[in-house]
Amino acid sequence: TSPAAAGSGACSGARSKRVEALLPRVCDLLDEYHALGAAEVADTDLALFLRSSDAPHRYDGNHVRRVRLPDASRLDELLAEVDRRYAHLPFRAIRLDPLTAPPALEARLLLEGWSCRNEIVLGTDGPIGGRAAEVEIRAVSDEAAWEDLTRLVGADLGDDATFQLDELMAMHRRRSAFVWHLAYVGDEAVGAFSERAREGLALGQ
Repeated sequence: TSPAAAGSGACSGARSKRVEALLPRVCDLLDEYHALGAAEVADTDLALFLRSSDAPHRYDGNHVRRVRLPDASRLDELLAEVDRRYAHLPFRAIRLDPLTAPPALEARLLLEGWSCRNEIVLGTDGPIGGRAAEVEIRAVSDEAAWEDLTRLVGADLGDDATFQLDELMAMHRRRSAFVWHLAYVGDEAVGAFSERAREGLALGQ
């Protein structure tokens, strides 16, 4: 299969001071989120490498992120390390973010034929607005609720048992690190999300 580079780091326009202050914290929290869902995490001077041999079809559990190199002189070394660490997989995935360095990495991947898939992360340091849905939000606190959550995750992924298993493995690893919630209409669970807060910043997924 063709290699995939997900999460472009390219941005246009000047960032405000508020955004500049928030970006590193958001990127750190996203790195932590993905690391908690991976079976193996290697934090090196090249990048953060995530591997999940028990979930080989899951891109989120098998990719490279947080590339912070001083210049382009080590890109060959980085890409060789990517091939070495993921030699058992049919794909390669490198996640870029607004702080990815050097910028030449994105250009190098595109020139070498990697595909680009963009991920949009929305953030705010103000109150969350909007109209709440007419559902009851309850924390997942017992095994019956975990069964409801597992059923919803499986339904969301469709009939592919392999992808369901991969996602459930990651969810199990994050179980104690996140607060999970279910949305109920009456006694029926109809939706779910997870939440992790750190140093005044929260991530909802």
